[in-house]
Amino acid sequence: MKYSRSIVLELSANSAISVESNGYIIFSLIGYHEAVRIVRIRQPLLKKSQSTDITTSWDLPVGSTITVECEKPSQTLTYETHPLAESPRFDSNRWDFIENKNRYKMFDLKPYDTGILACYENNTKTTPTSSLYIFVNDDEDTQLSVPVSPRGYYTYFYGSWFPCLPTSNTTNITLLKRQTKADSLSILTPGVDYIASNEKGVKLLRVIEPSPQYYTCTFSKNQQVQNAEFLLYTVELDKLPAPLFAPVNGKHHYLVGQSLALQCTIQYEDTKHLVYKFPASNCPSDVTDALGCDALRNFSRVTMTPLRRVNFGSDYLTSTLSIQRLQVSDSGQYVCQYMIKEDDQYRKFSYQDILVVESPLISVTGEETTLVGVESDESLTLTAKVESLRRPNIRWSFESEDLQVDGKYNMSVTLLEDVFYEAKLKIRALEFSDRGVYSLTASVGGESITEDFTVKVNTPPILSLLYAYHGHTVPVSPSGQTVYFQPSQVLTISCKSTWGFPQPDITWYWQDCDYQNLCAMNESAWVEIHHTSKSQPNQPYIHSTNPGSENLQLTTLKSGWLKCGGENVVGEAEQTMRAVISDLPEEFSGVGFPVATTKQASQLVENDVIVLPCFVSKLSCTEDKIQIIRSSDEVYTKNSPNILSWEVRDGVYKLSIALNVTLDMDGYKYACRCKGGRQGPIVSLRVQTYRAPSWLKHIKEAVQVDPGQTHTMVCQADGTPLPTISWFKDGQLITATETRLVSKNTQNLTLIRVTSADSGEYWCRAEVSGRSDGYIQSSSTLIVTDNVQLSNTHVTIVAMISIVTFITTLLVSMLVLRKFCRRKYVSHILLLQSKENINPSMPLDEQTDALPYDRKWEFPVQDLTLGMLIGQGAFGKVLKAEARNIEQEKPVSTVAVKTVRDRYDQQQARSLISELKILIHIGQHLNIVNLLGACTKDINKGQLFVIVEYCQFGNLRSYLLKHKDNFLPLHTPAGTTNYHFSTGMC
Repeated sequence: MKYSRSIVLELSANSAISVESNGYIIFSLIGYHEAVRIVRIRQPLLKKSQSTDITTSWDLPVGSTITVECEKPSQTLTYETHPLAESPRFDSNRWDFIENKNRYKMFDLKPYDTGILACYENNTKTTPTSSLYIFVNDDEDTQLSVPVSPRGYYTYFYGSWFPCLPTSNTTNITLLKRQTKADSLSILTPGVDYIASNEKGVKLLRVIEPSPQYYTCTFSKNQQVQNAEFLLYTVELDKLPAPLFAPVNGKHHYLVGQSLALQCTIQYEDTKHLVYKFPASNCPSDVTDALGCDALRNFSRVTMTPLRRVNFGSDYLTSTLSIQRLQVSDSGQYVCQYMIKEDDQYRKFSYQDILVVESPLISVTGEETTLVGVESDESLTLTAKVESLRRPNIRWSFESEDLQVDGKYNMSVTLLEDVFYEAKLKIRALEFSDRGVYSLTASVGGESITEDFTVKVNTPPILSLLYAYHGHTVPVSPSGQTVYFQPSQVLTISCKSTWGFPQPDITWYWQDCDYQNLCAMNESAWVEIHHTSKSQPNQPYIHSTNPGSENLQLTTLKSGWLKCGGENVVGEAEQTMRAVISDLPEEFSGVGFPVATTKQASQLVENDVIVLPCFVSKLSCTEDKIQIIRSSDEVYTKNSPNILSWEVRDGVYKLSIALNVTLDMDGYKYACRCKGGRQGPIVSLRVQTYRAPSWLKHIKEAVQVDPGQTHTMVCQADGTPLPTISWFKDGQLITATETRLVSKNTQNLTLIRVTSADSGEYWCRAEVSGRSDGYIQSSSTLIVTDNVQLSNTHVTIVAMISIVTFITTLLVSMLVLRKFCRRKYVSHILLLQSKENINPSMPLDEQTDALPYDRKWEFPVQDLTLGMLIGQGAFGKVLKAEARNIEQEKPVSTVAVKTVRDRYDQQQARSLISELKILIHIGQHLNIVNLLGACTKDINKGQLFVIVEYCQFGNLRSYLLKHKDNFLPLHTPAGTTNYHFSTGMC
């Protein structure tokens, strides 16, 4: 017979059956004197109704016999009620257990057989697959409640159900209470003081003190009333004691292969069973003390002893979990928890963390690995916790140097507990030099672990002041120093902390020079320099500074004192420098001749005229004490009649003399000084005998050249001094162009791809200026033929060339394409800096590959508008242009833009890039055309622009030649020459 998923009943006569549409069968008995037999229970999964009841319940008459069977043989059938109500259930021979408890046959049912029948899957007791609650009663209602095991008192766990259980589903339950037998009963309020369920009993909703109390359950049905009174000691479930759970040997760390034993002790005797959880359980459900799953029963490494009393008469229960041959995967949390008999859902637990490792050395942990702000002169202790199964060897080091116990250091190792050791290093009388990294190395056998500690000691700061000027960084003397700068120069000053911790907060101060007091420092005149991008009153022009920044960038507009102050939590420091802004040459330190004058004095020729300008800072001397002196009888002052000039400039005095050089002046020494004060370096005159220019090699008288060829003419001259060579064509000075190249020493003139226009008279002139016999010249006539008569040989060659033209055209195309493809690489490489160092003894233009290209000069090409051509040379051309926002506070500036003539000529690009790098290296200066920016982003496409200042009066050389008649030589009584010019460039 195949059963559907419903309950099938076999009933005697006088029974009525009704089937509801939801599939459940409900029946009622007409007479209880004849037995009712339930043949099968095959019930669908129970649906939870609107109440808390999750089972379907039936009322059965006393004396009934039923047979119950679960649907699947794998399921387990249970028949349960409250523990206090089940003791008389399994008496005499009223039960027949069939097929391994999967089928029950129950005879002669009694009222205390009231309870729940449930089927569970896989021997688990979580959620039943089907269940049925049965009530057993008689028509006369002689037993309205399920009998409870008699006790003097009952322990009630707050939150659990107490077995006030009726024998009929239609019985009402009311709860009353009194404190003593003598007190009268008071009725408790349902839903406030308690809730009642015919299938679960009564649950108190609040704890009523004091405990114990007498509680009376009143059962009423069909005007029948019966009472059951209980003395309850109320215990709150969350106050139950947790189990005592710990390793038997007290250890929590184990090596692979060792054994582990944990003992769980429960201090409550009404424990239903104990549950373990641990990493190696591999069970889909809880593991009880009886090894509750097949996976563990076959797992030989794990054993558990059943829950038993510690000893006779004790209320303590204990069980032991043992694991053999430990593995790393056994590391983790181990849990022991128990269920009480009164409430299957409540558990108390304890846990232990177990670690299984392959090496006895486990870890090293610093208590505080970064110690910042340690005060000097105090002691410091570094502490680390070492976790090791065996006592480790400890070694301390400082900056990789091993430390030894002495008056400075003390070391100790202490066993704290189990496998934890405490290692300490004590450092006495800390100093700033004790800052750095301390290392602890713990080792066991061949294994070691290192932990680093960083110590920073508080110490007052020491500051260092440096200034960067024209590519050089110069330190300022700690005692203060006077530094001379020319006007309107960009200056970067750095204030660095070379000693002390923590890093100090930097503040910048300024005060103007008081020339009446020779610019002496005034402590009451300091003004703090604030973060700004505009000129401040009584301050130089500040380009950039941030609050607390160690760098300051300014423009040298006025003389004064600059101070950098630094302060940290321990102390403060300061550094000062006096910045003197004047026309004094940059290499000066207050008094002296320019370097160029010293160089000129060492290369004199008889009858030369040399000017000796003596520069003296206003801060170094008063004007009445300034002198140029050769000997005691040759002294020049501002009042001497035979001086060249006396000038008073911004911050500087200048006394100049001019000398007509003779041979007997060789070895003369001159000094610039402040009488009674400082004296500059001595200038020594070195005078050579004059030798008129003479040719070593010069050009031929007449030369014939074919069109398209390259022709070079050479002129070499000798003399003292060495003459300067100039080239002329048909009386006009030759300047370098794309097709006319003049060498740097002007000895060579190269004409590229000559044409008939290059024919003419060429002159080379060797000249020493200022000498009547100081020049010689040589000429040559260049003839470029218009018609070339081809010989037979030439015809043959042309024919051969014509034959291979097709083949060579293909090869040339490939080479051109290859060259074009390589341009991107080659042009980009030109901007890179080689690894070579600058050689000071070589000219700068011969080693530009060693100079860097600073990207801060890059200017966006979209902000540049090119204009007309204003000049060109052999390799490039110059355009007038407008640049937006290239200068501060000027939205549009007129500039000059240098670029290459042939954008695909790598030699032209190299020459222009070399010029760009040199301008960056030299920096800003009043006497040169200064760099403003560059556009190199698209250099791979042949676009290269160098942006410089625009000179509205054009080329200086052309200007001087144009106005040469405006320069007038004036002779002084002493025979010196005083030069003036009446028309300036601006």
